[in-house]
Order: sequence, then structure tokens, then C-alpha cells
Amino acid sequence: MKHLLKTGALGLVLCVAAQPAQADDMTACELLLVQVVDIEDKTREAQIATYHSAADFILSIQDDTPGHITHIDGVAIQALMCRRNDIIPANSDYAAISTGIPFILSQDFDSSDTDSLTLYWMDDKIEHVYKGYPLSNEADALLNARLEEFSQRGLNDWARQSADTKFNNQTNNETVK
Repeated sequence: MKHLLKTGALGLVLCVAAQPAQADDMTACELLLVQVVDIEDKTREAQIATYHSAADFILSIQDDTPGHITHIDGVAIQALMCRRNDIIPANSDYAAISTGIPFILSQDFDSSDTDSLTLYWMDDKIEHVYKGYPLSNEADALLNARLEEFSQRGLNDWARQSADTKFNNQTNNETVK
């Protein structure tokens, strides 16, 4: 009985200690790509969503070289999707969020009965869409404080330059039309 109690206590300690590590786990992440393709007679288009490993993207935001991956095989990354038990973004998520690529956290992407949080940049501020069970007052306060902190830190230099370039190209394209 004494051994069973020690084993149970050790298991509880390990579970509690592992919880913060799971909060910022990037191993269960995928990239969403959406490719537009012509259908048969080229009078219609279809959108094909594909999911790719986020490993190279994550390495590109964590290494010391400027920039990060924005496209895979010529197709723009539409979102970084991470599966986690705790959908409040961790401080370490800022590196991914600061890329300007929408960041989605969910407990289970295959279920409609789960919590999910989508973060995206709008007018130099992080906006969010939360779906799921109501957050506790403490969790809601933490989420809002973290998003405010991330917004104040802003996009990373590479994302800011890319956004400026994209905006200038769109403006030029609109002018040419």
C-alpha cells in the first residue's frame, strides 16, 4: 500500500509538471494550404485544402536567420494549426504569431464539440475568435492580457516588410486594372 501511494503521488507530480510543457507544445501543429485549381472547362474553380507538417516552418521561425517560410511548393500558408489541451496561447507562441500567419489552437480539430481559438492580425492588433465552452474569468483575463502584450510587441520585421510589400503590390495592381 505504501508503494502504491508513492507511485500514485509520483504520477500526479509528473502529470502536473508536464502540463506547462503541453501548453506550448509545437509538435502537434500542421500548416493549412489552400490551392485554387481550374475545373475542366476552366470556367469554374475549386479550392483544395491540404495539411502539411509544420516542422520546417517552426524551425524557420526559431533559427537565427531572417525571415520564415511563407509558401510550400508555391502555395501560401493560410494558417498554423496546433492541437493542445490548453488553448490560451503561451508566451513562446509569440514567435509563430508574430509572423502574421493566422494561428489556430484547438483541443481537437476533428470535433465540433471542442474549444478553439483563432488569432489573426488586423490593423496592427491581434484579433481573435473563440468557440467553445465559456472561459472562466481568470482564463479570459489571461487571454486578453496575453493578446494585448503580443499586439504591443507587433509583427516581426520580416512579416511587417512582407505585409508592406503585399500591400504595395495590391495597390499597384489595383491601379493598373
